[in-house]
Formats: sequence, C-alpha cells, structure tokens
Amino acid sequence: MKNSPYLVAMYLAIIVAGLLFALPNVLPASVLERWPGALPKQPVALGLDLRGGSHLVLEVDGSELRRERVRTLAEDARRLLREEDIVWRQVETGERSLTVTLRSPEQRDTAIDRLSTLSNPVGAARQDLALTRQGTDAIELRLTDEGLQQSVGRAVEQSLEVIRQRVDQVGVAEPTIQRVGADRILVQLPGLQDPAQRRALAAGQRRQQLPRAQQRGPER
Repeated sequence: MKNSPYLVAMYLAIIVAGLLFALPNVLPASVLERWPGALPKQPVALGLDLRGGSHLVLEVDGSELRRERVRTLAEDARRLLREEDIVWRQVETGERSLTVTLRSPEQRDTAIDRLSTLSNPVGAARQDLALTRQGTDAIELRLTDEGLQQSVGRAVEQSLEVIRQRVDQVGVAEPTIQRVGADRILVQLPGLQDPAQRRALAAGQRRQQLPRAQQRGPER
C-alpha cells in the first residue's frame, strides 16, 4: 500500500518544524545572535522531567503560629491590665487559649472591656478571639477557628513573596511557585541541583513558619 505524497510531505514538515524549534536549545548564543528573525530563537523551557532540579513542598507550621499568637496575647493582656490598674492573680496559657484570673471579681467587667480590644475582625461578622467568663473571677480568651485560618493564610501569602524574591536571587528560569491547599506551597526549580542553594532556600522559609521541605533531584 502506497503512502500518500501529501501525508509524507506533512510528516516531513512536522519533523523539520520540530528540529527548528529544538535547535535553539543546542546552539550557542553567538550563533543565535545571527539567527534569522523568521526562525525560532527562544529555547524551549525544560521542566523537571527533562532537566532535573528541585521539588519542594513547604508547609505552614500551624502549631508554632498558635503558640506565637498565645504568647503575644499574654504580653498584650498584661500590658492592658496594668494600664487600667487591674490586678490579676495569674495568666495561664494553653495550646490555643489564655486564662486571666483576677484578684478582684468586681473588676472583671472592666477587664473584659479592655481585653476585647485585642480581638480582630475576621470577615464580616467574625472575630479571631472569643472571650468567655470562667467562674467568678476568670476570663478565657480563645483563638477561633476563623482567626487561625486567617493567620495561616497570611503566613502563606507572606512566604510566597519571600520565596519569589529568593528564587529571583538564585536566578532560576521558569520556576513554579504556587499555593497548594490551605497551608502548603509548591516550589519547582528546574535545573537547580546545588544542595547549598536548596538549603539556603529552605532555611529562609523556616524563618517564615515553613519548616518542612521535601526535595527531589533530577527525575529520570
């Protein structure tokens, strides 16, 4: 059975076009400078499957974010109570809550009014703190789920910007940097196989509450 000359011509045209698009990847820059303008000059960006590189998944440490928020909350609560001359017996911190026990129950309403200023709005009608009375002389300040989600989201957005800046400094071409789910960031760096650079990038993210990183070398 004879092949159609039109099909043969089409196959040859496809092969020639593919070679022309692939040539910029193997030709030196000096040759590409003299390359005719009508022909492709831009090298094809090779991903991890062809060039190898680094694959990192960075995750926000929600536990550390909660601990830091509670620590800050305790410091601010003590400051506000001192400003109002409200004497407390103890300030006890938990995993996601703070309990203030007062010496005088009569001051509890005033303390609640002052401590409520530490709460921040989340969305239209939510707050990042919930204040409740405990017994006759104590107040609990608890981090709400909405507030924690907002904190994680803010940490991810800040970390995205830091990662982009650090990748620009490294000079990786065609990187992939994107948010994955609620608390993770996917980073793919084609061609970056230097362990020192990978460690520097991961270390920068640990300072941004992104401590866990998985790295992968060239894919074969």
